[in-house]
Amino acid sequence: MAAGAGVVALVGVGYRWHDLSRWGFWNDEAWVAISTRVEGLSQFLLSMATTPVLWGALLRPLALLPHAELSLRLLPFAWSVLTLWLAWRLGTRLAGHALGGLFAVALVALDPASIQWAKQLKQYSAEAALILATLLAADASIRDRRGLRWLGLLLAVGATVSNAQILAAPPVLAIVLIATLVRRDGLPARRVALLTLVVGLFDVAWYALVLRPGMPASLHDYYAEGYLPTGSVAVTAAAARAAFDRLLVPGLGAYGVWVAAAAVVGLVGDPRTRSVALVVGLLVLEIVALSALQVVPLGIVRTSLFLITALLVLTGAAAARATMALWTRPLLRPVAVVGLVALGIVVGRDRPWAAMASVERPEDVGPLIQELEAARMPDDRVLLYARTAFVWGYYQAKIPVLDRNELVTVGFVPRLDDPAVIVIDGANFPAGIDRAVAGAPRVWFVGSRFAGTDETRIGYAIAAKTYIDHTERRERALLLRARPR
Repeated sequence: MAAGAGVVALVGVGYRWHDLSRWGFWNDEAWVAISTRVEGLSQFLLSMATTPVLWGALLRPLALLPHAELSLRLLPFAWSVLTLWLAWRLGTRLAGHALGGLFAVALVALDPASIQWAKQLKQYSAEAALILATLLAADASIRDRRGLRWLGLLLAVGATVSNAQILAAPPVLAIVLIATLVRRDGLPARRVALLTLVVGLFDVAWYALVLRPGMPASLHDYYAEGYLPTGSVAVTAAAARAAFDRLLVPGLGAYGVWVAAAAVVGLVGDPRTRSVALVVGLLVLEIVALSALQVVPLGIVRTSLFLITALLVLTGAAAARATMALWTRPLLRPVAVVGLVALGIVVGRDRPWAAMASVERPEDVGPLIQELEAARMPDDRVLLYARTAFVWGYYQAKIPVLDRNELVTVGFVPRLDDPAVIVIDGANFPAGIDRAVAGAPRVWFVGSRFAGTDETRIGYAIAAKTYIDHTERRERALLLRARPR
């Protein structure tokens, strides 16, 4: 089983490695990458507005290596690979057999969301790894108490790497405390109660002093689609079901919600797996409640990757336990085989196996900005498309400077104070082009992630005022060099 799990894990690693460094940083990656180029602690902390501080700090030494598109993305890649090992450990522990580890690894290794976020410079793969490590430590704390210290570190220090650990702490500590009280073992119960107090105080302080001040008001509106409506119980339940479909169907197939729910219920029914299953069940209920209160979004894959991963591992473990239970009775072995085949068909039938290896909607403007910065002369003018500002902020030649801005979801913007750089968008580009053309020997235009017909309209407007002598296109990106007429 271990060899089979290793082979499946290697396939998953291959999916994650493919195209890892092929593209430049896109917008959301750029506002993380920019933290590696700013100077001073205040600028670094500003750049961490929506990124866990310790996760961002881990990027700084990687930035010393060449080829930033690879070296920086090694961090999410490494966390994702660690998730595969943790899935093996937790799946085996819950199933009581290596078959559970094999199934858990297979589901996580070939999960489209896990693969995608292993390739992108965001913290979500770290959140997935840490929730599995936390479940392992919680299980160890209940079984033999040896995991209690690790559990405290994972929940407290882990919160500086993963925002999701703050959500995980209440259900984890509640179940561990209840389990120790049920055992009527006073000393461990007091230790768990003390740990709960310490972790609770740390999480509250961390949220109040670090996380909350950095969250701009616009972030709530940005995640509006992820909050559950509260008109009635039926409306909320229907929205929650739709949200979990978005989360689980890609990794578990068309009946993913029911498969995961059956797995959790099945594991709750066994005393040996009840505690971990209850933690995940309570975590699901907690997130549903917080989404209804418009505090935590639900149904957005990237912010829910930790929950998806936990449910995938529990599903793999439950499938293994059911298979082994049937296999112990010779007459039911055909049922076990048919069940596994049916589950495999449901899970894998509609999966885009080839497309999973590729990055979704890359924005490869970074190399074009580097080319522009290397070639432009002091008197050249640069027309910068507004939606490319963050990528420009990272790839520009000079050290970026950030300014606080509550109107954008990350809470800051790169300062664009170079008089030769004129920012344009789909509304103001005629005036911007006129300014750039006036008195400049050459004019450059660089942009990416164009909204609507902006690329065509801006291109025609530049062509009407200049002679374009160089055009270069990359994925969702355009570079023009022109001379005024």
